[in-house]
This record gives sequence, C-alpha cells and structure tokens, in this order.
Amino acid sequence: MMISRIVAMCVAVFWWGSAFAADQQVDLKWSDLVPAEGHGTLLQIADNQDIVGELDIADFAGREDKFELIQQYLDRQRALQPGGSTINAELDGRDIKISRYAAPITIINGKLIDFLLVPFHGACIHYPPPPANQIIYVKNAEGMDLARSHLPIVVKGQLSAKPVATAIADVGYQMLDVTIEEYAK
Repeated sequence: MMISRIVAMCVAVFWWGSAFAADQQVDLKWSDLVPAEGHGTLLQIADNQDIVGELDIADFAGREDKFELIQQYLDRQRALQPGGSTINAELDGRDIKISRYAAPITIINGKLIDFLLVPFHGACIHYPPPPANQIIYVKNAEGMDLARSHLPIVVKGQLSAKPVATAIADVGYQMLDVTIEEYAK
C-alpha cells in the first residue's frame, strides 16, 4: 500500500513537471496561475512604479469634470481588488496559451493595444478586479479590433511573472508581443 502511494506521488510530480516543460507551449488554466500554498512569490509593486493606462487630462479636451469622474471610478475599482496575492514564479518565461476576456487599457485608432486578460467577462470594468494572480497584462503592438473585444479570445506568447500596476488593477503577470486568436470551444 505504501509503495503504491509513493509511485502515485512520483507520477504526479513527474506529470506536473513535464506539463510545464520550458520547451513546449503550455495550455494554461486560470487555476495554474495561483501557486500551491506556501510556494508563491508575494506580489510586490514599488510605490514609484509607473502606472500603465494612467489617465491624462489632455485626453479629455479640457473636460476636467469627466476626467475626475472617470478617475474616481477607477480608484474605486482598484480599492475593491483583493490584496495579498502570490504569483506562480515557476511559470516565468514559459510559452503559454490561455483564453478569456480583454479589459481595455489603451485604444488607438479602433485597436486595442494594451489590455488586461481576465478570467470572466466584465472583470475590472463592470465588476471589481479579481486578485492580481488572476490578471495578465497584455501588450500587442498590432492591436485587436475593439469591436470584437467583448468576445472570448485566446492569447499565445511568453508569460512573465512580473507584476505591473495599471489604472484598473494591480496585475501579477505580463505578456508582450502576443498572438491573439478567436476562442473556439
């Protein structure tokens, strides 16, 4: 009985290690971004770190009232985000594939250039942000058609377990220069 438990544990450890082999693309689930109890790296964002997507009053054509209103909304959303997240540093540098929804950060000429990939529709915009280890900051120079941004997507690229502060939420992971595809069940 004891030997079969040891064999089962060895198989599980081998499978877990091979599932995240560095030389192959990993099809991640959102639960994979949450490290096992006691194995994560505490999310830490420096107070002086730049904030991605920070509002600029110049973008509001002198409408200080609109600027203030939107800034207050973003501040409230950020305040609702749960704190104390840990990130799964073992995923740093892995080539991954993950799917779900985009929460806009930067829009240029009808293209979504920067966004937060979140596990459920409306997170960070209509609902409070999930924990930082359930958000991925995505930067895609080619952009994604804003008209399609409400649909689920698949993002492929290299994951960085590097926290970033955004105007909407603190984020545990980043992906730069990604490939974006439509989600198909």
